[in-house]
Amino acid sequence: MDNTCHHDEDREILNHLPRCSQLRRKFLINDVCRLYNVTSSEVGSADYWRLLVNKHVSLIYCSIPKAGCTTLKSLVRYPEMSKDRVAIFRKSIIRNNLDKYQKLLLVRHPFSRLYSAYYDKILLSHLTYPQFYLDIAEKYFPGSTTGGTLNLTFEQFAKLVAYEYKTGAFVNRHWMTQYELCRPCQIRYDYVAKLETMDIDEPAIRAMTKVYGPIQKINSHANASDPKNLWAAYRNVGNDVIERLLQIYEADFRLFGYNCGSVYKSSHSARQGLIHSG
Repeated sequence: MDNTCHHDEDREILNHLPRCSQLRRKFLINDVCRLYNVTSSEVGSADYWRLLVNKHVSLIYCSIPKAGCTTLKSLVRYPEMSKDRVAIFRKSIIRNNLDKYQKLLLVRHPFSRLYSAYYDKILLSHLTYPQFYLDIAEKYFPGSTTGGTLNLTFEQFAKLVAYEYKTGAFVNRHWMTQYELCRPCQIRYDYVAKLETMDIDEPAIRAMTKVYGPIQKINSHANASDPKNLWAAYRNVGNDVIERLLQIYEADFRLFGYNCGSVYKSSHSARQGLIHSG
């Protein structure tokens, strides 16, 4: 979880925690962007594809798959139009109002999100994947595809992402880096929420979306977020794969303040620190 500002009284901590967390999160993003020498605020058309608009509440939300996006998309409703018109309408509104509308971002621990993508899109799903996905899977793990579907253990899935992500051969929006999806160095988000701190962030999200009742979670898989299941999934993943995954998701860890721990060692405590921190 986030480190928080320290006040003398518990009540004062509760009263100041949301704002304090935002100051820390935004400072960290700006600091890491400077570290990576990415300070341009120019947003290209290609960066609009994950942004959703609700002009009635003057809100832009960047949708990150496997980070509570199904729930938030249900709150950020844009006008009923055909899909083609929605895309055109969205780009026009964003281009003209990016600096005027409030901008919301919801992120998740990179390794928790990666396991959730596996759990939902590989383990539970029977999605038919493009042939090039199947070819990559068969190259590493013969017999791991059936009728267009992927039959992979988490260790196998993690290895495919680790070794083929940067080649572009095994990339999907559900496990694409949050940095690539939402460009936090180019877009200054007014509120950066974390799935792990939704109890703190939910009031601000309700205020921004003008939804004043409790936010009902949609398609939430408790098993995918259970620390015990995450630990069980990652404990058998090789250190070479972990190291490559850390390189892929380095920007996400740094930008959003997630602690990856000492994961180059195979000790239980190191791996548990990786999974539980955030």
